[in-house]
Amino acid sequence: MARRHTKAVGAMDGRSSTRDIGSVGHTGEASQRSVAMSVAVAIDRLAERFLWIAQFVIIASILIVAYYAMDRDPPFVIVSVEPASARPGEIITIQSEVRRETWRNCSADFTRYIFGPDPSRFYLDDGIASAHMINRMDEKTPNKLRVSFLVPYGINPGPARLETVLEYHCNRVHRLWPIEVTTIMPFTVLQ
Repeated sequence: MARRHTKAVGAMDGRSSTRDIGSVGHTGEASQRSVAMSVAVAIDRLAERFLWIAQFVIIASILIVAYYAMDRDPPFVIVSVEPASARPGEIITIQSEVRRETWRNCSADFTRYIFGPDPSRFYLDDGIASAHMINRMDEKTPNKLRVSFLVPYGINPGPARLETVLEYHCNRVHRLWPIEVTTIMPFTVLQ
């Protein structure tokens, strides 16, 4: 009987086995996990509450990019070209009436070719025209364009044309997808 009594007293006086100590440690970790879960749930609820802001920003961005991408109207058009002629090796000046939409502040990369009466093609040059330069040209000669160049040697006499391939950039989207415009200015090569 005495033996039983000591076991009961030992259990009552606060002594415990290692198994009991481990269970107390697990209770602390469980409490920390519970707090972390509560914080995560609160953050999740807060994020859900303000999710509409992120969705609005994404939708607005997509709409702005789509609006810029749909801007495909050429900012430059040749309305008419005055007759011009020159011999090979001479400088020719072609004058034309044009329409420029300078309010759009477009810049342009261009490449120019001369096509003769036969299927020959002559590379003339390429370059860049800034929005500022285009605006200045329009201020100096409103709705007019004068282009001077050397008629290449080796071109046959007859009707020829100056063809310019332009890539306009009127907004940031046009840097990826420029507005392409090809202009033709006819002239005559004399013998």
